[in-house]
Amino acid sequence: MFSPKMKSQGWRFVTYALLHAGLIHLLGNMIVQLLIGVPLEVVHKPWRIGPLYLMAVLSGSLLQYTLDPKVYVVGASAGVYALLTAHLANVVINWAEMPYRWVRLTLLSIFLIFDIGTALIRRFCMDECDTVSHSAHIAGGITGFLFGVVILYNVVERPWEKIIKYICIALYVAFLGFTLSLTIFQDPDASPLWDSSKCTDIE
Repeated sequence: MFSPKMKSQGWRFVTYALLHAGLIHLLGNMIVQLLIGVPLEVVHKPWRIGPLYLMAVLSGSLLQYTLDPKVYVVGASAGVYALLTAHLANVVINWAEMPYRWVRLTLLSIFLIFDIGTALIRRFCMDECDTVSHSAHIAGGITGFLFGVVILYNVVERPWEKIIKYICIALYVAFLGFTLSLTIFQDPDASPLWDSSKCTDIE
């Protein structure tokens, strides 16, 4: 479990992804990881997908701590969401070589719009304490796309794709630097930027 008051135990920023809030939570993440993660590993190899997944998990806990340092988090959804947006990164960097690219882009966009839309409705219109760590999902999505553009296999790298890659590197380094700095210097009892202190977040 990621425990803000135990942030000195650095392993918690990653190992929280191994714990889940029940069997349904665990099975759901495992099934989605198999469905969207295995195809990525087949094409891009585990040595690319593994670091992407771990960086997403780390980013998830960092952003959660940054926005609300009082909340505990468990679950692998930051990594799962990174796998999803890595598919989007794959479409972008291999656009010309990608078969059925418009179909893939449309399906990914529909899912992301639906998932983000329902999350916003749950968070702001229905139940302020829905026990879902939206911060970790957001961080995972950011990592999957930005880090994915950089690390995934690019069949034919074109000049404009190199520019996109450098932009993504700069954005992700800035994102990590911001969240890491606040995590280091922010007190666990500090007032949250995104108040979910009544909840113990799961993903």
